[in-house]
Amino acid sequence: MPISALLSYKKMTKPESDPPDDLTARCKAAGLDIRYEEPEEYGMASGHIIFDPAEPDEWTVAIISPIEEEILLKSEFEKYRPTPGYDGMWSKSNRTIECELVCKSPILTGDNELTSLAYACHLPRDSFNNPGFRFEIPTPQGGPTVSIGWSSAELLIWRGASPSIHLISQTARTPSIRIGGVSVATKQDARKLLEQYGASALLELDVQGFVSRLRTHQPWEFRFTTDKPRQLQTITTTPSIEAANLYWQGRFSDGISATFICYYQVLEYFFPKFSPQPNPPPKNKPKEVVMLENTIRSIISNDELRSLLESDSHLKSYYLKTTQDISPESIPLANTNSNLINSSAKRIYSIRCMLVHKKSGHGGSVLLPLSPEVSKLKNDTRLVKKLAQICLRKTSTPLPF
Repeated sequence: MPISALLSYKKMTKPESDPPDDLTARCKAAGLDIRYEEPEEYGMASGHIIFDPAEPDEWTVAIISPIEEEILLKSEFEKYRPTPGYDGMWSKSNRTIECELVCKSPILTGDNELTSLAYACHLPRDSFNNPGFRFEIPTPQGGPTVSIGWSSAELLIWRGASPSIHLISQTARTPSIRIGGVSVATKQDARKLLEQYGASALLELDVQGFVSRLRTHQPWEFRFTTDKPRQLQTITTTPSIEAANLYWQGRFSDGISATFICYYQVLEYFFPKFSPQPNPPPKNKPKEVVMLENTIRSIISNDELRSLLESDSHLKSYYLKTTQDISPESIPLANTNSNLINSSAKRIYSIRCMLVHKKSGHGGSVLLPLSPEVSKLKNDTRLVKKLAQICLRKTSTPLPF
């Protein structure tokens, strides 16, 4: 997806109309290009796309309010570029990095996401009612500045979220961390410096009582169900309460990595059932990946698993790829003779290990729970969730009627 800002208007001019001359000139001067683009899906807005011709497939930002042209023209958007993996941006000329923050929701009426920072740092409660106020975190004299406050208009444009719901008015706000006076020449530099200064500053504030983190980029997508309405079945059985507890924890977890692990634990709960061991257990116990494979094989056949993958458009397109993200273990759906249960178990287990094993210097691949790369787990998490659902149903016991 391109580095872009999608300008969509409630009263859109004809497709052949040109964008404003001053906007075109500013884009050209900054090495950006601009074009009109029709929506790819029914119901989505059309508008003008601003993109970097040197990296046309890197980023997309959808801005869907009627005032974005005015916001762009009043900002310095062309001096910034998105920070890879985060809802943030950086500027070489302005020597600035800025990123959106995820904060805890306010509790009291009249509070906002940054009121807890005012409490934690003994500031007046209404300090952050001023959109321009930023709280500076102490840094060595002469070094970069680090501050917390409400985002700039430029961040609202480049932050990467889609649709950009914060652009409903010119006073829209979202919490951000800003690093100023820093030398940054490439997007890789920007990401590294953001992570370093962000981790240091936010840990210091966390100890003080203000809880927040950098917002990693999660590509936005419509969530429509295209399945035919399914008739509810009469409930006659109940799943294991313990395993269901793990499942619901996954359903309500915020992070995709925690969600994946919870669904995995549903399958893991039934390892003793489907891979029973003598008492005392033998010295050479089956490996966990073997027990996972036994569990999957006990709840679904290879043909049923193939049908499951092929009936879901997201899973089908993903597992038809020769190589898949994150893990070297792949599920070869394109191979009609493949043992999908075996390959699914290997892939799921390898991802589980990457999420769970965090010993420094242990030599294995590690996937940090809040790293931008975690967003690539969405299809694998979707698969494990479906397997957990099947497992809960297949192991259910009769209700006491």
